[in-house]
Amino acid sequence: MISSPRGDAPQPGPSFRPAGAAPVRYCLLATIAGIVLPAAATLAVVGWARTGRLGRAGWHTDVLGGVLAVLAALAVVALAQAAWRHWSLPGPGLAEYLPHRWLQRKEAVRRSAELLAGLSALPAGPSPESAELLVELADALAATNPYQRGRPQRRARLSAELARELDLPGHESGQLQLAAQLQDIGLAEVPPEILDQPGALEEGEGDLVRRHPATTAALIAPWVEPEVVAAVLSHHEHGDGGGYPQGLAGQEIPALAVLLAVVDSYDALISDRPQRRGYSPAEAATELQSMAGTWLAEAPVAALLSAVRGHPEETGPWAGMSPAVSQLRHAVRGTAIPLTAGVALLLVALAAWSGDLSALPTTVSAVSPPQASPATSPSPAQTHPVSATPAGSPAPPPAPAAAGGTPAAAQTPPSSGPNAAPAKSPAPAKSGPAPKTQPTSSSPTVIQVPGSIGTSPSPGPSPNPAGPPVPAPSPSLGSLLPIVLTTSPLTGPAAGGTTVTIDGGGFTGATAVTFGSAPASFEVNSDSVITAVSPPGQGVVLIKVTTPIGTSVSLLALFTYTGGGSLL
Repeated sequence: MISSPRGDAPQPGPSFRPAGAAPVRYCLLATIAGIVLPAAATLAVVGWARTGRLGRAGWHTDVLGGVLAVLAALAVVALAQAAWRHWSLPGPGLAEYLPHRWLQRKEAVRRSAELLAGLSALPAGPSPESAELLVELADALAATNPYQRGRPQRRARLSAELARELDLPGHESGQLQLAAQLQDIGLAEVPPEILDQPGALEEGEGDLVRRHPATTAALIAPWVEPEVVAAVLSHHEHGDGGGYPQGLAGQEIPALAVLLAVVDSYDALISDRPQRRGYSPAEAATELQSMAGTWLAEAPVAALLSAVRGHPEETGPWAGMSPAVSQLRHAVRGTAIPLTAGVALLLVALAAWSGDLSALPTTVSAVSPPQASPATSPSPAQTHPVSATPAGSPAPPPAPAAAGGTPAAAQTPPSSGPNAAPAKSPAPAKSGPAPKTQPTSSSPTVIQVPGSIGTSPSPGPSPNPAGPPVPAPSPSLGSLLPIVLTTSPLTGPAAGGTTVTIDGGGFTGATAVTFGSAPASFEVNSDSVITAVSPPGQGVVLIKVTTPIGTSVSLLALFTYTGGGSLL
């Protein structure tokens, strides 16, 4: 049996020194290994997927590229976690030293020092103030260790359920709950690289851990009742005499320590440990029953299991999970895998939202929409150069109306430029039989520019559209801005002539497609697809689509000319 602590027992000072937060170098190392390198791997895979290696652009390739990017990030952080444990760095893994966790641990150590100073200012003897400070100290110290967080409060709840099941008096129930919360304060002196290592402890390390009941008892003795001190000191004693620190057996163990040992054993079984996952309530019940009669007293074991069956919520937030899920949770605990997966998914989502499945955002420059005049020439959206015309030749008359009644693009000689006179309105039809109009169709409008690869329409008079020209509808400010998502192929010869499929959105009414600054002939297949023919060029250029609403400028909508040579 232990002697009762004296009222003038020494107050906490140099004899109790909680392990401090790890050096900042561990925080920097964990940040690089857990955030920076996985994010770089994510962006690298996104860039690789953007080159078209996964096949033709579409939602399925976007999903596949996103999955591969996340898997690459997880692979990097898994290797970093393995290296962390292989080199025996502190804690269960690098996640505990990421900036937010490292700051939490540092704050907990600082708060613990404040609470110890506050305790030193209190007079010796039990009081509500000292009990409150001690409980707050236990919670703050437990917060510095991933395997101890939340355990003081859970042990207090389990103790209350056991006391209710055994019908203990209120005062004894309060003593048991206080002891359950304070019992592991002394573990704060054990360095985390010893306390949280997954393997077996060496002899000297085991002795350091087994000192924690005596350390805790000495710390709390000036401010709590002797029964609480005795329970804390002896909660690791076994009924068969095989426990520590004093090797007590049977009736030598204080009554509250017998109850506290049952509560602590059950809580330890359902908690994750560095070397194993936490047991399910059923597994913990089986294991606890196997210890009844040897290490633990039988009556308290039966009472606690009965109380837990009636209140399963006291077994922790993960009580209902399957063993497989529990094993997976234990495997990733202490690692940065959850955070890394979240960062990778965020980068992939931003890449998809930007329009290129890349980490660089797509920039769209808005242009004020032109207003079409119902009584004058067709809208600029309908005036495109169509083909090269020999110098000095008169401009051919307007082409027939496109599908939907909108006048087709007018032809302009190559000599036209910024100072050229504006195109005149089409002349009204002469009297006499009207020329036969071309039947309308739903085929896309083909627009060609000078110097493009393709066949120019043969010169000659074209039939006028029936009736007056119908102006194009004026686009509203709410119309969709053009955005380029993908292009295929990504390369072509310097001489031009490569058919390029441009996927995106907002292409209806497109007025121009340019490869760098060179205009290209194109065909609007739908609001989301344009087929363009690359003009001659050199190097790497941006592909841009212009509509009356604006011009898309996608930083990764690139086309590479191969073969070099001068521009044709």
